[in-house]
Amino acid sequence: MSIDGVVSAARVVLGGPGLPIFRAAGLPPLPRDAPQPVELRPPPDQKRLTELRKWLDSEVRRYRSPGHSRFVALIGVVLDTRTRAGELVAQRIDHLAEDFSRLHVIRSPQHGTGTGTPVTSEDAALSPLSQAAMKKWLSARAELTESLQGSASALWVSLAHNHAGTAGSDGHHTPRRAGMPLQQRGLIRSYNTSRLPYGLAHLLPPKLEQLRRAAPAS
Repeated sequence: MSIDGVVSAARVVLGGPGLPIFRAAGLPPLPRDAPQPVELRPPPDQKRLTELRKWLDSEVRRYRSPGHSRFVALIGVVLDTRTRAGELVAQRIDHLAEDFSRLHVIRSPQHGTGTGTPVTSEDAALSPLSQAAMKKWLSARAELTESLQGSASALWVSLAHNHAGTAGSDGHHTPRRAGMPLQQRGLIRSYNTSRLPYGLAHLLPPKLEQLRRAAPAS
Protein backbone atom coordinates (compact mmCIF):
# COMPACT_ATOMS: atom_id res chain seq x y z
CA MET A 1 0.00 0.00 0.00
CA SER A 2 1.26 3.49 -0.88
CA ILE A 3 1.84 6.18 1.76
CA ASP A 4 -1.32 7.98 0.58
CA GLY A 5 -3.25 4.78 1.08
CA VAL A 6 -1.93 4.34 4.62
CA VAL A 7 -2.88 7.92 5.48
CA SER A 8 -6.37 7.46 4.06
CA ALA A 9 -6.84 4.24 6.02
CA ALA A 10 -5.69 5.95 9.20
CA ARG A 11 -8.20 8.72 8.68
CA VAL A 12 -10.97 6.18 8.36
CA VAL A 13 -9.96 4.40 11.57
CA LEU A 14 -9.56 7.66 13.50
CA GLY A 15 -12.89 9.04 12.30
CA GLY A 16 -11.42 11.91 10.25
CA PRO A 17 -12.25 12.81 6.66
CA GLY A 18 -12.78 9.15 5.88
CA LEU A 19 -15.73 8.91 8.29
CA PRO A 20 -18.37 9.22 5.49
CA ILE A 21 -17.15 5.86 4.19
CA PHE A 22 -18.55 4.23 7.34
CA ARG A 23 -21.85 6.02 6.84
CA ALA A 24 -22.00 5.03 3.16
CA ALA A 25 -21.53 1.41 4.19
CA GLY A 26 -24.28 1.71 6.78
CA LEU A 27 -21.85 1.31 9.68
CA PRO A 28 -21.94 3.33 12.90
CA PRO A 29 -18.97 5.57 13.66
CA LEU A 30 -16.28 4.18 15.91
CA PRO A 31 -17.10 4.74 19.59
CA ARG A 32 -14.95 7.24 21.44
CA ASP A 33 -13.73 6.47 24.93
CA ALA A 34 -15.75 8.40 27.50
CA PRO A 35 -13.93 9.69 30.58
CA GLN A 36 -14.42 7.37 33.51
CA PRO A 37 -15.33 8.77 36.95
CA VAL A 38 -12.67 8.46 39.64
CA GLU A 39 -13.56 5.62 41.98
CA LEU A 40 -12.78 6.50 45.58
CA ARG A 41 -11.31 3.80 47.76
CA PRO A 42 -13.62 2.85 50.64
CA PRO A 43 -12.86 4.36 54.05
CA PRO A 44 -12.55 2.22 57.20
CA ASP A 45 -15.82 1.21 58.83
CA GLN A 46 -16.86 2.26 62.33
CA LYS A 47 -15.62 -0.97 63.89
CA ARG A 48 -12.09 -0.33 62.65
CA LEU A 49 -12.28 3.30 63.75
CA THR A 50 -13.28 2.22 67.26
CA GLU A 51 -10.33 -0.17 67.41
CA LEU A 52 -8.05 2.57 66.09
CA ARG A 53 -9.15 4.97 68.82
CA LYS A 54 -8.45 2.30 71.42
CA TRP A 55 -4.95 1.92 70.01
CA LEU A 56 -4.43 5.68 70.10
CA ASP A 57 -5.63 5.82 73.70
CA SER A 58 -3.04 3.25 74.72
CA GLU A 59 -0.23 4.81 72.64
CA VAL A 60 -0.73 8.36 73.86
CA ARG A 61 0.16 7.15 77.35
CA ARG A 62 3.66 6.16 76.30
CA TYR A 63 6.61 7.80 74.61
CA ARG A 64 8.64 5.92 72.03
CA SER A 65 10.20 8.62 69.86
CA PRO A 66 9.44 12.02 68.28
CA GLY A 67 8.19 10.17 65.22
CA HIS A 68 5.79 8.15 67.33
CA SER A 69 4.46 11.29 69.04
CA ARG A 70 3.94 13.04 65.72
CA PHE A 71 2.22 10.02 64.16
CA VAL A 72 -0.23 9.59 67.07
CA ALA A 73 -1.03 13.31 67.09
CA LEU A 74 -1.57 13.39 63.33
CA ILE A 75 -3.97 10.46 63.39
CA GLY A 76 -5.91 11.99 66.26
CA VAL A 77 -6.19 15.35 64.50
CA VAL A 78 -7.34 13.79 61.22
CA LEU A 79 -10.03 11.77 63.01
CA ASP A 80 -11.26 14.85 64.89
CA THR A 81 -11.09 17.46 62.14
CA ARG A 82 -11.13 15.67 58.76
CA THR A 83 -8.07 17.72 57.78
CA ARG A 84 -6.38 16.98 54.44
CA ALA A 85 -2.64 16.44 54.11
CA GLY A 86 -2.14 19.80 52.40
CA GLU A 87 -4.12 21.54 55.11
CA LEU A 88 -2.08 19.87 57.86
CA VAL A 89 1.28 21.02 56.56
CA ALA A 90 -0.04 24.59 56.29
CA GLN A 91 -0.85 24.75 60.01
CA ARG A 92 1.19 26.93 62.35
CA ILE A 93 1.89 26.59 66.03
CA ASP A 94 -0.40 29.54 66.76
CA HIS A 95 -3.29 27.70 65.11
CA LEU A 96 -3.46 25.51 68.20
CA ALA A 97 -5.39 26.94 71.15
CA GLU A 98 -3.38 27.51 74.31
CA ASP A 99 -5.45 24.93 76.17
CA PHE A 100 -5.17 22.47 73.23
CA SER A 101 -8.95 22.32 72.93
CA ARG A 102 -9.22 23.60 69.36
CA LEU A 103 -7.20 23.73 66.17
CA HIS A 104 -7.66 26.30 63.43
CA VAL A 105 -8.13 24.62 60.04
CA ILE A 106 -8.01 26.41 56.69
CA ARG A 107 -10.03 24.27 54.32
CA SER A 108 -8.57 23.89 50.84
CA PRO A 109 -10.62 21.29 48.93
CA GLN A 110 -8.81 19.31 46.26
CA HIS A 111 -11.33 20.38 43.61
CA GLY A 112 -11.87 23.97 44.63
CA THR A 113 -12.24 27.13 42.64
CA GLY A 114 -8.71 27.08 41.30
CA THR A 115 -8.07 30.60 42.58
CA GLY A 116 -5.84 29.47 45.42
CA THR A 117 -8.11 31.21 47.95
CA PRO A 118 -9.18 29.00 50.89
CA VAL A 119 -12.87 28.26 50.75
CA THR A 120 -13.51 28.26 54.50
CA SER A 121 -11.74 28.20 57.82
CA GLU A 122 -12.85 27.03 61.23
CA ASP A 123 -11.71 26.34 64.76
CA ALA A 124 -12.19 22.59 65.03
CA ALA A 125 -12.63 20.94 68.41
CA LEU A 126 -10.03 18.40 69.54
CA SER A 127 -10.99 15.39 71.61
CA PRO A 128 -9.29 14.77 74.97
CA LEU A 129 -7.32 12.02 73.22
CA SER A 130 -5.97 14.40 70.58
CA GLN A 131 -5.28 17.07 73.17
CA ALA A 132 -3.07 14.66 75.11
CA ALA A 133 -1.36 13.57 71.88
CA MET A 134 -0.69 17.18 70.86
CA LYS A 135 0.88 17.96 74.23
CA LYS A 136 3.35 15.11 73.75
CA TRP A 137 4.06 16.13 70.17
CA LEU A 138 4.73 19.76 71.13
CA SER A 139 7.22 18.57 73.73
CA ALA A 140 9.07 16.55 71.06
CA ARG A 141 8.71 19.39 68.56
CA ALA A 142 10.38 21.82 70.97
CA GLU A 143 13.50 19.66 71.00
CA LEU A 144 13.52 19.34 67.22
CA THR A 145 13.24 23.10 66.67
CA GLU A 146 15.53 24.19 69.52
CA SER A 147 18.44 24.99 67.20
CA LEU A 148 16.26 27.21 65.01
CA GLN A 149 16.24 29.90 67.72
CA GLY A 150 12.54 30.57 67.77
CA SER A 151 12.12 30.94 64.00
CA ALA A 152 10.03 27.78 63.61
CA SER A 153 6.32 28.45 63.23
CA ALA A 154 5.09 25.26 61.53
CA LEU A 155 3.01 22.98 63.72
CA TRP A 156 4.24 19.83 61.97
CA VAL A 157 8.01 19.64 61.46
CA SER A 158 10.53 17.15 60.12
CA LEU A 159 12.24 14.64 62.40
CA ALA A 160 15.71 14.51 60.86
CA HIS A 161 17.80 15.53 57.86
CA ASN A 162 15.55 14.21 55.18
CA HIS A 163 16.02 15.40 51.59
CA ALA A 164 18.36 17.43 49.46
CA GLY A 165 16.88 20.86 50.07
CA THR A 166 17.78 23.78 47.84
CA ALA A 167 20.76 23.80 45.49
CA GLY A 168 23.37 26.48 46.11
CA SER A 169 25.29 28.50 43.54
CA ASP A 170 27.82 25.67 43.28
CA GLY A 171 25.10 23.17 42.42
CA HIS A 172 25.43 21.26 45.67
CA HIS A 173 22.39 20.60 47.84
CA THR A 174 22.24 21.43 51.52
CA PRO A 175 20.16 18.85 53.41
CA ARG A 176 17.13 20.20 55.26
CA ARG A 177 17.76 20.02 58.99
CA ALA A 178 15.44 18.54 61.58
CA GLY A 179 12.67 20.83 62.78
CA MET A 180 11.94 22.32 59.37
CA PRO A 181 8.32 22.59 58.15
CA LEU A 182 7.02 19.19 57.14
CA GLN A 183 6.18 19.01 53.44
CA GLN A 184 3.05 17.32 52.11
CA ARG A 185 5.04 14.57 50.41
CA GLY A 186 6.93 13.90 53.62
CA LEU A 187 3.74 13.76 55.66
CA ILE A 188 2.14 11.25 53.31
CA ARG A 189 5.32 9.18 53.21
CA SER A 190 5.45 9.18 57.02
CA TYR A 191 1.87 7.92 57.17
CA ASN A 192 2.53 5.18 54.64
CA THR A 193 5.74 3.96 56.28
CA SER A 194 4.36 4.00 59.84
CA ARG A 195 1.38 1.71 59.30
CA LEU A 196 3.40 -1.52 59.31
CA PRO A 197 5.97 -0.80 62.08
CA TYR A 198 3.17 0.08 64.50
CA GLY A 199 1.10 -2.94 63.47
CA LEU A 200 -1.74 -0.89 62.03
CA ALA A 201 -2.03 -2.28 58.51
CA HIS A 202 -5.32 -3.90 59.49
CA LEU A 203 -6.75 -0.67 60.94
CA LEU A 204 -5.32 2.19 58.89
CA PRO A 205 -6.20 2.35 55.19
CA PRO A 206 -3.39 2.65 52.61
CA LYS A 207 -4.23 6.31 51.93
CA LEU A 208 -4.50 9.12 54.47
CA GLU A 209 -7.40 10.55 52.46
CA GLN A 210 -9.39 7.36 53.13
CA LEU A 211 -8.94 7.86 56.85
CA ARG A 212 -10.01 11.49 56.55
CA ARG A 213 -13.22 10.56 54.76
CA ALA A 214 -13.99 7.96 57.45
CA ALA A 215 -14.05 10.57 60.20
CA PRO A 216 -17.51 11.92 61.05
CA ALA A 217 -18.34 15.31 59.58
CA SER A 218 -18.80 18.09 62.09
